[in-house]
Parts: sequence; structure tokens; C-alpha cells
Amino acid sequence: MLQAHPSNYTVRRPVMEDITKIEDISSTYENNPLPVNFMTAAVVEKDKEVIAFGVNRSIVEAILYCKGNPKDKTVAFKTLLEQSKKDAKEAGAKRIFAFVDEDFAKILTSRKFNFKPAKGICLVLELE
Repeated sequence: MLQAHPSNYTVRRPVMEDITKIEDISSTYENNPLPVNFMTAAVVEKDKEVIAFGVNRSIVEAILYCKGNPKDKTVAFKTLLEQSKKDAKEAGAKRIFAFVDEDFAKILTSRKFNFKPAKGICLVLELE
């Protein structure tokens, strides 16, 4: 369990004056640019100086449920994926995530579907 932060650390919602400080911090993360779309954001200050910025993003995750023979499943998957792309673009998303087993990952990363492995390791924190 995480302990409460020391008194010289505070967390608050960002304000316009924080933007340059946030951009300076994020500039050290070359492969992870600042997100444009997010649900919530917060900054951490230590002794009244911004030392961290974090966001909760809403990601588009593709989830598939289907039945039938292999051809039915393939056609259904392709059809749903095309609709998912349209829906994601309409919502302003730039990515669709798929959490799959290794066998299905091989199919999705083929030239036919063009999914790419995500950088890093996917982790989840279950909230009670």
C-alpha cells in the first residue's frame, strides 16, 4: 500500500501557467510525447515547484465476440475492425489497442492487419 506523501509534496490539477514546466519535464521522454486527449490530469509539486505531470487517458480497446465457422469469424472480425477504425477516428483517437494472446497477435501483426507491438509492457491495476 502506498503511503501518504510528505507535507512538502502536493498534488493538484494543472493550470495554464504549468504548461511550460510540463513541456520541459516531458521533453526528456522522447518516445512518449504529451497526450493531447485525456480525461483527467494532475501535477505534483515539491516545495511549490512542479516535478511531475500525469494523465488518465481513455483508450480505444478493440474487443471481439463472435461465433461461427472460421470464415464467419474472419469476415466478422474484418468488418468489425473497419467499423472500429471509423468509430475511433470519429472520436478523435489515434490508436486502437488490442490485448490478445500470442497466436492472435501473430495474425494482427501480419501485413493484412498492420497492428504493431506496443512499446513497453502492458500492466493493469485493478481498482476495488
